[in-house]
Amino acid sequence: VWLSAWIALSLLILAGLYMLGINDISNKKRGQIQRFSWLLFWPYLLGNYIAWHLWKKKVPAMVEIANGIWIGRSLNKKDEALIQKNKIKTIIDLAPEVNNVIPETVSYIYQPLLDLAIPDPIELQQICAIISVEKQQGNIYVHCKFGLSRSVLVGCAWLITQGFTKQQAWDAVSKAQTMRVDRPYMHIALELFEAHYRKH
Repeated sequence: VWLSAWIALSLLILAGLYMLGINDISNKKRGQIQRFSWLLFWPYLLGNYIAWHLWKKKVPAMVEIANGIWIGRSLNKKDEALIQKNKIKTIIDLAPEVNNVIPETVSYIYQPLLDLAIPDPIELQQICAIISVEKQQGNIYVHCKFGLSRSVLVGCAWLITQGFTKQQAWDAVSKAQTMRVDRPYMHIALELFEAHYRKH
């Protein structure tokens, strides 16, 4: 009984955070979910851990959407060679629900976004600003869990800040990441971001 109650409470709290638009459910440090978050959200986090391990070999680890800008999935120890090969200097982590390996040789920035949710345009603009600053130091890697939705949104948003229209950005990222998710909420998110960015 207590286990069922724990799971129910965990998922209820998670649903509340989604409703409130609170992105950080794990308080990650250098890519690692903190113990308190594991205790509180273990049903959700365990499900994501299993899903990631089942799917990680089915999706490309990293794709380049623009010169020096890479997007993709959460990485593990075996993927460190890709970071070196692609000369990544900064990793931007969008995924609060999975652990990832961060080599000591790269800068790490945690900017959590909830999966399957429309991000605030201001949050996207902040991440784009970080990309523009960090790009001066070298190549950037932006990742979510699978590299198919949140990192796609951020990649598109960054291209919009570089003068692309929403459709041009979507087409460019789709060409690089052919397995990307294509759902209405993503187009709504980019339309909202484009309108916000053009006004500011």
